Amino acid sequence: MTATTCANRRRPSPGDVADLVRLPAVLSVPGDVLAGASLAVDGPRLPARTVALAGASCLLYLGGMALNDVADVEEDLDERPHRPIPSGRIDLPTARRIGHGLMVGGVALAALAGRRSLAVALPLAGAVYAYDFGLKHTPAGPAAMAACRSLDVLLGGTVGDTRRAAPAAAALGLHTYALTTVSRHETTGGRPEVVRAAAVGGLAAAALTGRTVTRRGRGRRRWLAAAPLLAHGVLQGRAARHAIETPTPAAAQRLVGTSVLGFVPLQSAVSLARGRGVLGTGLLGLWATAHRLARRRAVT
Repeated sequence: MTATTCANRRRPSPGDVADLVRLPAVLSVPGDVLAGASLAVDGPRLPARTVALAGASCLLYLGGMALNDVADVEEDLDERPHRPIPSGRIDLPTARRIGHGLMVGGVALAALAGRRSLAVALPLAGAVYAYDFGLKHTPAGPAAMAACRSLDVLLGGTVGDTRRAAPAAAALGLHTYALTTVSRHETTGGRPEVVRAAAVGGLAAAALTGRTVTRRGRGRRRWLAAAPLLAHGVLQGRAARHAIETPTPAAAQRLVGTSVLGFVPLQSAVSLARGRGVLGTGLLGLWATAHRLARRRAVT
């Protein structure tokens, strides 16, 4: 059976497209830009172009998710036959158009925010393509995915002093590396030693975020940032323990899903520490919403 065999030329429904791009997971993305911008800019307000960059980040993420399925169609025929392309709900050419269109839209939207933003968006898009179509199944795969997330944070940093966003970019990149390591085994069940290593990496990412909060936070606001970090640690630890004790595909997928959504409390902690309470609280609201949506739509 080939990808062509399973092609279906009917118009995909909104639900089919939502499954293709793993819609709930996109709620983990705008906080990258917001965290980067929060560190890069002083003062109570972020520049208006931050909104355009958050939108660009979302489009690039959704496009990367669609192209991930395009690249993996032959593998998914065996391992994930329920996914939109192998199940015939979306044909391969349509999935390609969706993916490439979202990627182009993301870069174009970033360009509206200025040349500095475009200078980061282009390598970010390149890293997404490199991961999906070349590096995913190589030893460099986790590092390539980590680079995507780190560049996403730096994209937000282009509204101010980009260098100040580097600590958050490193922390979220480390978290990405850890979860990508587990995701490579999610269809067969994560090996306990892999899950343990990823759990250590996730804790290190949270610790690095905490250090950023301590150094760049403002007064008592740093203590507010401890709440999302604690909640993140509890949920991550619980999912990791279950995956170690029950090394099944379902447990590994649950850990990966928890890790994907686990970006949000890290992003929220940075925003809260920088004195942006409304923004940090809003990100926590996104976190809760994403968890609810994840019960109906896949995030991995």
